Amino acid sequence: MKRLLALMLCAVSLGVGAQPPSYVPTDDLVAWYRFSSNWESETSLPGGISYGAVFGEDRFGNPNESARFDGAQSVDLQTPLLPFADPFTITFWGRTETFGGYRAFLHQNPWPDAMYIGTRHGDGELRAGDDWQATGASVPLNEWFHLALVRTPSNALIYINGQIASEKSSPLFYNSVIQNTVLGVQYGAGSEYLIGNLDDLGVWNRALSAGEIQSLHSGFGLIDGCVVSSACNYNPDANADDGSCLYLDECGVCGGDNSSCTGCTDENALNYDSTATIEDGSCLLTEACSSYMTLTSTPSGCDASGSVTADVTDCSTSISEGSPFMEVLYSGFNNPMAEDCLELGFPWECEYWGYYLGNVLSFAGVSYPDLMNELMTLAPLSPVIGVLYEAFQISDAEDCLLYGGSSCYIMGSELSFYLNIEGVSYGDLINELQALAGGVETNDCDVSWSDSTGNNVGEGFSVSGLAAGTYTASLTHSNGCTDTQTIDVLLECGGCMDALACNYSTQANVDDSSCIYNDDCGVCGGDNSSCSGCTHENATNYDSTATIEDGSCLYSQDAYDAGIAGVDITVDNQEAYDAGAASVECSPCVNSDCPGDFTADGYIGVDDILSMLSLYDTSCAVCGNGIVEGSEQCDDGNDILGDGCDNCMWGGDPQDD
Repeated sequence: MKRLLALMLCAVSLGVGAQPPSYVPTDDLVAWYRFSSNWESETSLPGGISYGAVFGEDRFGNPNESARFDGAQSVDLQTPLLPFADPFTITFWGRTETFGGYRAFLHQNPWPDAMYIGTRHGDGELRAGDDWQATGASVPLNEWFHLALVRTPSNALIYINGQIASEKSSPLFYNSVIQNTVLGVQYGAGSEYLIGNLDDLGVWNRALSAGEIQSLHSGFGLIDGCVVSSACNYNPDANADDGSCLYLDECGVCGGDNSSCTGCTDENALNYDSTATIEDGSCLLTEACSSYMTLTSTPSGCDASGSVTADVTDCSTSISEGSPFMEVLYSGFNNPMAEDCLELGFPWECEYWGYYLGNVLSFAGVSYPDLMNELMTLAPLSPVIGVLYEAFQISDAEDCLLYGGSSCYIMGSELSFYLNIEGVSYGDLINELQALAGGVETNDCDVSWSDSTGNNVGEGFSVSGLAAGTYTASLTHSNGCTDTQTIDVLLECGGCMDALACNYSTQANVDDSSCIYNDDCGVCGGDNSSCSGCTHENATNYDSTATIEDGSCLYSQDAYDAGIAGVDITVDNQEAYDAGAASVECSPCVNSDCPGDFTADGYIGVDDILSMLSLYDTSCAVCGNGIVEGSEQCDDGNDILGDGCDNCMWGGDPQDD
């Protein structure tokens, strides 16, 4: 026999034949292979099938007590030993005779994201699947070593000869393709053959403790516990001190910190504790409470825009229990593929990351409905989680997390879009998930606010949106103090304070130089343009609504001629006449149908030229403007011939100005 002791254990998951040694933990034991001249497991699993592998010497020199591989040989154990979504531990004794090339001790499922344990070329550094190819832990050459790989929902550990040799700070991931575990070769590829030995292979559906792994390495049962007899949790059966010893505090509590009997022992104090036996200096007197709170305020504008703030000192804080869902989500998002997807929008990275995230959630036992319920609960407390909740509601998100594929690119694009809209960076998202995974810190001091009528206007250290007035802050301190203080919110309302202005504000108490006044048309801030225009009724552009003459009147020749020729120019018509005559700018009195016909005979000849020459070197008097000028002998304000003033030499249209 290769083991000195073998007890008859309860046959839960164990076969009725050979039993594992006594030092082997049987809780959640899946398989135990001695390789003592057979490939059978000492549990109820089927035995393995050898493809060229034989039996060789074990680490004690006993023949036919280990599995021997000389290259191009393997053993199919006829079952998948490692669970996909649960914690596990796998241990074995091994020996390798070469570091040349990649070598596999065992392999379970195919690429990509395969699960295996083997060495890298050249240096004996261990690989633990595609997700952990550079573990930093190495095995010796041509020497027997004990190896244990432990996977938990949050990390993975490698033990070499009973001691931790490497740790992965995130879950160890591999794909869900379930295939048989094989020994001594890479799965399906027919390569990475082992030249060496394997012995005492065990698999558990849980994470073994450090003591259990040390026991498997040493070959006898270790009992972890406190071995100090003066400790209050001394274990007389323990033979391995695990550093757990505790001692009584002054309150008589095992492992206590005196807090259970410490407090204020002064009966006159506000926070007197009748159960306290140790004074901790925390006693509070009434007059001391007001020193904890200081109030400040900002003024209100014309609308209710003031604020009040209470600065409270020495408040204790408490941290709520962290969210295990956020811990899993943080693990899934804290990945370079996630950053490339969300920051750069690479489609292939989104697909790989989405598939990875789905497997992380599945491995931790978090379903899509569980995730959405947790996000919905936390969304009101965190805008960042609110963004995740919105993005994960789309059907592609559920399809991605369950099945992977192109839906993951759509999910990543949607999430990136929502984050950009809300101004949330990848770093902000990671920090928030990490904070929620660890718990939320809250302040244990409470402040409530009321107005002058006693109505509650808000809770918390700051309240905004307040009208001008007096407000009261009521403090309940974490140390037991209570205090009330008042503070004024002043009014600073800018506006026009001139009562004659059309925009006068009865509420304003700060003149902001904004006053404006009615114009002559009665328009507030106007420029008279709304009632200015032509006020002459005989004009072609007469405006009946205009009350201010702006000099824009225009007159027609026909109306002018009819008005002048058809009436006697008397007082009754003087205003209309003057209005028309005043707009006339004389032009040479010519036949408009025959320019240059100064003699008005319908023919341009010598007489017309002589008439033009007779005017040479004379000033251009204006006929009809009422001013005698140039060669005029008179000017009665019109250009009508035969009216007693015949020397008017010029005439023209009333609109030639």
